[in-house]
Amino acid sequence: MSDLTDLLLKKPLTDEVLRGLLFGTFALHLLFVLLTIGTAVISFFHFVHALWRGKMKEPRWDREILKTFFGLKSLAAVLGVAPLLLMQVGFPVPFFTAVNLFAPFWMLIIPC
Repeated sequence: MSDLTDLLLKKPLTDEVLRGLLFGTFALHLLFVLLTIGTAVISFFHFVHALWRGKMKEPRWDREILKTFFGLKSLAAVLGVAPLLLMQVGFPVPFFTAVNLFAPFWMLIIPC
């Protein structure tokens, strides 16, 4: 692969470094997404448990767990953008084509 991108500029890093950063940021993104899903499921379980037992007035675990959920969600979102930016730097023409082809299908998630 050449060192030039679609704007005929040199890449800021080598392909190996870009792929390593891409792998690392995407792995961290997946980790935080899984942690977010896990805390959401655990919090929902504790909410249903408190609702079932009629202990809604007492201090509840679901509120304590949700405090960590929002931090994990923020990290998952930020680390989800990093691989996209790295793909745009490393593979600009295929990335741009794929985004233009599949963006309308991803937007169909909203009405669904």
